Amino acid sequence: MVTARTRRNSPMRGGRRPGVDRHARTAIWLASLSTLVWIPGGFSRFVFAKLLVLTIACAFGALAPRTGRLPRQITWTLVAGAALFTLAALLGSTPLPSLVGRWPRYEGLPMLGLYAAAAWLGARVGRHGTRAGVELERALCWTAWLLFAFSALDAIGISPLGQSSNGVRSGSVLGNATDQGVVAMLTILVLAPVALESLDRAQLTAVAASIGTLAISASRMPMLVTVLGLVAIALGRDRRLVRPVLGAIGVLVVAVLAVPESRDRLLSGATVSGRWLQWKLTLGMVGDHPLLGLGPSRYVDAFGRHETHQWVRFTGIHTYADSPHDVVLQVWLAGGIPLLLAACVLAFWVARIGYHAARQSALGLGLFVAVTGYAVVMLANFTIACSTCLAAYLAGCLLAEAPPPVPDPKERKPRPVTAFTEPGWYRPVAVGVASLASVALLLGCVSEIALQRGMVAAGRGDLTTARHDFATARALRPLDSDVSMLEAQTLAALANRGDRAAADLTAAIARQSLRRTPTTYASLLALGTARLTQNRPADALTIFTRLTDAYPMRPDAFVQRGIAKYGTGDTTGARADLERARWIAPRYRLAKEVLRRLRTAAPAPGQP
Repeated sequence: MVTARTRRNSPMRGGRRPGVDRHARTAIWLASLSTLVWIPGGFSRFVFAKLLVLTIACAFGALAPRTGRLPRQITWTLVAGAALFTLAALLGSTPLPSLVGRWPRYEGLPMLGLYAAAAWLGARVGRHGTRAGVELERALCWTAWLLFAFSALDAIGISPLGQSSNGVRSGSVLGNATDQGVVAMLTILVLAPVALESLDRAQLTAVAASIGTLAISASRMPMLVTVLGLVAIALGRDRRLVRPVLGAIGVLVVAVLAVPESRDRLLSGATVSGRWLQWKLTLGMVGDHPLLGLGPSRYVDAFGRHETHQWVRFTGIHTYADSPHDVVLQVWLAGGIPLLLAACVLAFWVARIGYHAARQSALGLGLFVAVTGYAVVMLANFTIACSTCLAAYLAGCLLAEAPPPVPDPKERKPRPVTAFTEPGWYRPVAVGVASLASVALLLGCVSEIALQRGMVAAGRGDLTTARHDFATARALRPLDSDVSMLEAQTLAALANRGDRAAADLTAAIARQSLRRTPTTYASLLALGTARLTQNRPADALTIFTRLTDAYPMRPDAFVQRGIAKYGTGDTTGARADLERARWIAPRYRLAKEVLRRLRTAAPAPGQP
């Protein structure tokens, strides 16, 4: 057993800082703190900003000496998975969007490459059992403290992001309460074995802060996995840790009971029943495409055909599922059985190599339990950059191989080596790739700001400014088809008020989106709405019929088709569509209002 560090020797209590290369130290801190950044004034504020900081960290990591590397088994499995993912995207019905990724998670090939880069960075500069491991502990402590501060401010209504939770589950700088809980879970499980052995006050307060963040998030799955992970740490490390671990679990229970939202969710089964219903519907999709799946990022367009009215009533009429909330089903639908087998092989190697690493040090055990806990949480949630980047980085720190010792001709024992040798071209190429990725992500951040400004301008009816801002957003992200989708969806609200110029622009932008993703719900709905404003009900009817065929349980599509049918003279058909909308969503006010007006209106043209 590795000897526990004492308070006097703890690196968190001052003294000389560990001898870590300055580039490596910068990379470690940037990667750890990347979860805390956001885009002020952006539309989707939480994805591109975190990725930008991560790529900058990769650039600094490339400049640092390589003290570790990913095992070859992991590397080749990732390469095989990337090839299978690319093949699945090219064979699907939307090759380019599937490769690039779709809003809001953008998990195409570039995003998955960044996840792999996070693991590469962790292995290169953050290998546990070295001085870099101590620097990682320091960085995670600051991450825990700052995340708790942001979460607490958001919970009490003075969020620095410009909005508060207002009684809704806090997401603070992660944008989502579950991601907030997952990041808190990761920091707890990584730091707990080190903190409980060293009794370092800074690390103990960081664990306590993460417990507070986890309680504020009201995320049940991360809470459960945290408790199980703490128990595993006590049983797998030292029986003397049982009492401190039980104390930590007690603190978590008290914190959860002290937060009303968390306390109420413990007794609520609505989300659980919703997950079961979604998984049941998703299995129907898997049954239709068992071998090769649907293709990456195709779930959001294909799930509508499998929806039931119970599902729509549960989620609401304006919520569209873009993930099955289960990583196994997500991988299966993205690339079929071949990609799923590659993921299983990757999981096997991570578990095997990570288990051996966990036996070497307290930090190794914490990293292994944290990475395993993340995998368990993803069995009931979706992957996203906000939490996956940190988990991948920690996985790299866990799996990193040490440089092999070099035989010393003067002595019998081999001479230890602290860094790998690498070709002269490797470092400048790695820095160049990371720099190019940083530029692309910086443009993505600016695009998010332009997109938000366009939406604000459209909301106040300023079509000229909105058109300029939306054009800027599209120019900065030319491969992202969903920028056009979001623009068309926003402009459709103006078109629906009778603005003919907005209707013409909406139709043009919606067609641009549909050329890449022909079955996108929001774009089809926007195009049909524009056709109604342009007084072309027959064209609108064709579009809405196409929409209701692909999404037979979406009430707003039936309302719009009912309006289009009335415009073509089919009053009976219009009433039938409106009644169906009311059956799907009995509380849908627009369906009630349109049906009431239809009953009191004059007969449609051509009707008796």
